[in-house]
Amino acid sequence: MGETPLTVAIGCQNVDLVRYFLDQGAATMKLNDSGSTPLHLAAAAGSCEIVELLLSSGAYVDALHLGGTALHSAARDGRDDIVKVLLDHHADAGADVDGNCKETPLIIAAISGSTEILKCLVLAGADANVPDSLGRAPIEIAARSGRREDVEILFPVTSRIPNVCDWSVDGIIRHVKSVRPAKV
Repeated sequence: MGETPLTVAIGCQNVDLVRYFLDQGAATMKLNDSGSTPLHLAAAAGSCEIVELLLSSGAYVDALHLGGTALHSAARDGRDDIVKVLLDHHADAGADVDGNCKETPLIIAAISGSTEILKCLVLAGADANVPDSLGRAPIEIAARSGRREDVEILFPVTSRIPNVCDWSVDGIIRHVKSVRPAKV
């Protein structure tokens, strides 16, 4: 299945074995048969320590996979600890990954209601004005889901949306409730 000893150790979340393979020069960018890098696998497995080991051993933080970057995976899975580690290693928080993934990490966090990840991404400079594939801004997604706290986080970093008459947190929430949702 294209797995290496390193990726098997990552899958088992065996930190000592991962450290050993990295010390022996294991490739941090070798793709398995599904196109995942060791960093993607570690982010998906949920091991913050292994993610840190890989990054300190030269793994490329913004490597692409069909599902986006490791940051996309961590945001999608609600792993704020891994999101923080990736952002601390300068993961590109606002990348659209050249069309390889439909949504930015900020959109994914807004959709999944991951408030802590949303905060981390905004603090890291994620662009809150990049719409999803349906043309909705992250703030509109959060408002439609009734997550006022997320709307409050996004409001200061979101440019005014022309069709929202009352540009305030309450105005955005009222607006999305009055507009028919887009078809997916």
